[in-house]
Amino acid sequence: MKAFHFVQSALGSGDGAGEGGGGGDNASGDGGSNNAGTGGDGGNAGDAGGAGAGAGDGSGNQDPFVFPENWKDGLEDDLKNDPSLGPITDVKGLVKSFVHAQRQMGKDRTVLPGDHSTPEQWTELFQKLGLPGKIEEYNIKVPEGAKFQDGFLSQLKEVGFKAGILPSQMDQFMGWYAKANQEASDTMLTQHKQQAEEALNKLKTEWGQAYNDNVLLAKNVLKATGIENVSTFMNDSGYGDDPMLIKIFAKLGSLMKDDAIVDLGGPGDGGMSPKDIQGKIDAMLGDSKHALNDSQNPGHGAAVKEMEDLFKMQTPAASGQ
Repeated sequence: MKAFHFVQSALGSGDGAGEGGGGGDNASGDGGSNNAGTGGDGGNAGDAGGAGAGAGDGSGNQDPFVFPENWKDGLEDDLKNDPSLGPITDVKGLVKSFVHAQRQMGKDRTVLPGDHSTPEQWTELFQKLGLPGKIEEYNIKVPEGAKFQDGFLSQLKEVGFKAGILPSQMDQFMGWYAKANQEASDTMLTQHKQQAEEALNKLKTEWGQAYNDNVLLAKNVLKATGIENVSTFMNDSGYGDDPMLIKIFAKLGSLMKDDAIVDLGGPGDGGMSPKDIQGKIDAMLGDSKHALNDSQNPGHGAAVKEMEDLFKMQTPAASGQ
């Protein structure tokens, strides 16, 4: 208001000068004052006695007022040095700035909440920015092909709405999260397959010739349970390639078969593990009465052939297997 008062006082009202009335030879009227609207005094009657005109020109018309370049010098220091007046170089610019500010005051303005604002005030701001008024209207766009656990999306929707996360922001988050979640799942699956393959290779080395028979035995145990689609579940879940589970079911199958608990079918006992092969070799060599150790025994030739086969089973590469 100080600046406005300064402009108003500077503009002022136009000053007019009244003309004195014409008097006689010895008299003249007093001129009118500089104040607008004040007429001059009538002339005094002289010897010739002319009556002066009594009305001055009070219209106030004159040349436009021109502000000096140093017009800010007329302001108080706190106004003159205010940064907001820096860009304003003349009174015309000052008036434009004042008019613009007045117009802006009539518009709807959003007040930003502060540290001490209530949750309701923050919610009001978020709704002006695009947050729906009801949680039922808060929709989350799920990227195509993305899969989540049951209840995940409903919980995320509740948290996002309460936190004031705008739908557009949530869409960007979901796009990133779905991609990151899929990449993490793929990485875990790849690692699991690699670990399972390494474990299976160790199991093949441990079981040797008996590997295929033991795997078939483990599968027959699953079938014997009578559980519907159990084999499909084991394959789809990846448990079917788990070496530990294969060993467990094969062991169960061996016990069930020995005790004749159930007919598991499958091949005979031709397959032998490296441990079984070595045990057989040690037993034949350690038995002094075995035909292998008695060249005069009619079964010596067959025993020698059996020992050769056992050694070949210990080294599958040498036998072409």
